[in-house]
Amino acid sequence: MISLKLLWLYRGNLRTLAYVALRRLICPFKKMEKLLAGAATVVDIGSGQGLFSIYCVLKHHRVTGFEPKPARIIAGARAARHLPGLLFVRGYFNVKPGSIDAACLSDVLHHLPYDGQKELLARIHDSLSAWGMLLVKEICVNDGWRYGLSAFSDTMLYPAEKCFFRSREDWMELLKSCNFAVKHCRTKSPLSTNIFVASRNA
Repeated sequence: MISLKLLWLYRGNLRTLAYVALRRLICPFKKMEKLLAGAATVVDIGSGQGLFSIYCVLKHHRVTGFEPKPARIIAGARAARHLPGLLFVRGYFNVKPGSIDAACLSDVLHHLPYDGQKELLARIHDSLSAWGMLLVKEICVNDGWRYGLSAFSDTMLYPAEKCFFRSREDWMELLKSCNFAVKHCRTKSPLSTNIFVASRNA
């Protein structure tokens, strides 16, 4: 039911609607939101067109989405214009240390260069409260043909962007190097769909 409501909210632009439909197929929003169920407020970093942000609001979270690209954030703000509990911030992630309880990166890290990935994770770590958590959904190069399908779909969605994928083990090591305790959650999907649940380790 929520998936249909999401499509309805984005109905005004066929190109955006096609993106939303494809993104909804490849991203396990239901499982991701369940992992965030204990968090009243969520920060969605690299929120894009706001699809996961809106999904979480429909599930009664309060969400702040950060997105640097104007066209994407305009599409999200337009779709969410009648929804309470959602704020989109045009720009890069920037909050006070220790001020957030839950953050999400959904297919964001692989669009950053390797050193940029570590820099962002370090900033998120410092921004989380003592019991805060970070949810990361990522593509892994050691997922065989599923990786191939995911890399292709990513190219279709973002043809102008270079990707910096890692293996499952490398994603986990990266999170640990930024002082996160991390566990990997498997999902049933025809694509490379990996969820990492990270919490402050220091």
